[in-house]
Amino acid sequence: MRNAGNGPVPPIVFAVDDNYVPQLCVVVRSLAATNSARLGELHAIVIHDDSLGRAQIQRLSWHADDVGLHLELRHTEYRGEGYPLWGWISPAAYLRLTIDQMLPEYDRAVYVDCDTLVLGDLSPLLHTELGSSPLAAVQDPLIPVLRCGLGLPRYKDLGLDGARQYFNSGVLVFNLRWCRENETLARALHFLRTKPEYVLFPDQDALNWVADDDWVRLDARWNAFPISVISQLFDPLPCAHEMQSLDVLLDIEKNARILHYAGPHKPWSDQFPAGAARDRYAAVMREVEARGPPDHLTSRLT
Repeated sequence: MRNAGNGPVPPIVFAVDDNYVPQLCVVVRSLAATNSARLGELHAIVIHDDSLGRAQIQRLSWHADDVGLHLELRHTEYRGEGYPLWGWISPAAYLRLTIDQMLPEYDRAVYVDCDTLVLGDLSPLLHTELGSSPLAAVQDPLIPVLRCGLGLPRYKDLGLDGARQYFNSGVLVFNLRWCRENETLARALHFLRTKPEYVLFPDQDALNWVADDDWVRLDARWNAFPISVISQLFDPLPCAHEMQSLDVLLDIEKNARILHYAGPHKPWSDQFPAGAARDRYAAVMREVEARGPPDHLTSRLT
């Protein structure tokens, strides 16, 4: 991973609708706990649509204020209409594809999904050097290359090589200036509108397509999956022959800086298996519930 040294600290960006505010409160708590020494330098921006009501905005702002995190909310009229939606994919997934336009004053930004825990100091990630690449990301641990057939499943029809590496979009460092100058994210949205039959993981597939294999590879610990759970739920794993060994992936999970609960099985649901990955999340969830705002703003994480 290339590092930009001591330049301006880019914002940490989240995108949320009304379904994920409780989970974003968990992320905020985990970020503050593991970055307390530099919390005053950090600036979080939440991109949200019309679905976010006043009580949810107050709840999120209260938790950020309580931990001392500078948090700004930016509303967009964008609704994700005309883009594919299925499974656990919500319209909020597409809000990350508007980040270059929603943050016009910034040249760089770090995007983090709401189904995550921040478990380490974010300074190295925030100062990742991007050069002339549009973004930095972690190679997907479960879909490391296109020939796995899950990410961009019709890659052959797009003329792409099956050996091409595929990244997960849960944690991204964006080169916003480059994206604006080259209409990178606009082209990703156009791809989704015109070729929805080519994607399975819509926003992620579109970003992989538009990046054209020109992306900075981040250390896997910046977007680690709960492999200890996923390996129980899916046996065998769908692309095991292309993946790193299970022992390596379990070690990455153990030493995660950002743990990403990717996929349909989430740690706040009763169906999520017991174990360390669930316990880690539950500990922060209990703190959110115990230190929540006044009763009229609270609702349980369900």
